[in-house]
Amino acid sequence: MNSLAQSRKIQTLGSSKPPCANQMVVSYVIGFTDVIIGVSGKLPMMLLKLGFLASGRGSNMQAVIDAIKAGRLDAKPCLVISNNNQSRAMERARTEGIPSYHLSSKTHPVPEALDAAILQTLLSHNVELVILAGYMKKIGSKTLHHFHDRI
Repeated sequence: MNSLAQSRKIQTLGSSKPPCANQMVVSYVIGFTDVIIGVSGKLPMMLLKLGFLASGRGSNMQAVIDAIKAGRLDAKPCLVISNNNQSRAMERARTEGIPSYHLSSKTHPVPEALDAAILQTLLSHNVELVILAGYMKKIGSKTLHHFHDRI
């Protein structure tokens, strides 16, 4: 492991223990932080349930989906929420068989109602980690609070 990788902060989801030395860590770089989403070896793999928020083409979302399909990422795409019902991300979700939802100021004119709808939709699909895949809108305080350190 190089010094850059050693110096990065690594967060484990759902565990305060680091992986054992004889286990391979699967991580996905999000911003400046590596998020461990799977540990292979002696421990059983748990699929991390992902929720995507996307506004446009969904190319970053597709890269994550492709990594899951190729077995490089132990996760499950649970849903896609878009503020643009004509977005390519929504089309990609339909093609991949991922539930997709158009939630925007058009469907929920009051910002607090939109925030509540986004949060409820994520919760109804048991999402554990929210990925902002080119989402171009402000995230509401309820959603931010509930998914603190998991967006």
